[in-house]
Amino acid sequence: MNVVLILADQLSARWLGAYGNPAAHTPNLDALAARGVRFERCYSNTPVCMPARATLITGRSPQHHGVFYNGYELGTDMPTYPHILHESGYQTLGIGKFHLECHGRGAYNDVTKYGFERAETTEDIRCGQWLDWVRDTYPEYYERALATVWDEPHLARYGPEGVDLRPAIRAAREKYPDRGSLIHPRPSIVPQEAMQTTWITERAIDFLRERDPARPFFLNVSYVDPHDPYDPPQGFLELIDRNAIPHPVRPEDPSLKQLREKFQRVPFLRRFADCDEKCWLRLRHYYLASVAFVDAEIGSLMAFLERSGLVDETFVIFTSDHVDMLGDHGYA
Repeated sequence: MNVVLILADQLSARWLGAYGNPAAHTPNLDALAARGVRFERCYSNTPVCMPARATLITGRSPQHHGVFYNGYELGTDMPTYPHILHESGYQTLGIGKFHLECHGRGAYNDVTKYGFERAETTEDIRCGQWLDWVRDTYPEYYERALATVWDEPHLARYGPEGVDLRPAIRAAREKYPDRGSLIHPRPSIVPQEAMQTTWITERAIDFLRERDPARPFFLNVSYVDPHDPYDPPQGFLELIDRNAIPHPVRPEDPSLKQLREKFQRVPFLRRFADCDEKCWLRLRHYYLASVAFVDAEIGSLMAFLERSGLVDETFVIFTSDHVDMLGDHGYA
């Protein structure tokens, strides 16, 4: 049997229609849940990306793999499931976000050392192989993509040629100032056909077309969405019933108030200090639209498996690394 493991970044089950969310538009994931096995009590080992992903790929807790928070990198001295599958004869293929190395290290992460024989990556920082693909495939959208790139030191020596990409990024941001921000989301300034999520699906399908048909395959398809900043295509915002969006769960335990006040010392979390009910509902609207976008791309991937005659000989697994509070109990 083949295996396709699909990850969405920062997604709780309660944002899917199959798990009862009244505002969700997730027909493809709902159909997958209806025909498969659904987990009702599955909890992330840790609430942030790098340790959660290290746990997923090793099957070990942070106490054993040593990745305690973002900024700790997974070593290569312990087995991963891609290693084990590869040693068992599987083609091990990966596309998308892995976040096993720090974003500041570079735009191109090599995950073959974790057991993938072929992989292409793109991360939250929105550069690397996806950005290069936009430049080569959609040059008319390249400036738009540049405007979304996160600030990282390695942009001063970007790519094999060591180009200083920072001036081009600054110019792109000046040209496209309405790209939104963490608590003021906007629809994507990059057209849907050139977005990260679309690229991940297209490259996953390319990998399947180009695989060795004589060997079973393991394919890890790891979407960056719905990770913030929430910037889905405009059309997916229109699929969400804003009146049905669940309101944040209000904090009731007095001890949580003291804990929240401590969390406000963290610079990232201070950005949400003034986020009121209206703010959280807007963020939830954009988040749900981002989930709907991922769902549509998963539908395209499943349709390819159907057309190729692979669906009946492939285990398809869908999960996430951790969740997003989106205002519940006063947390981001």
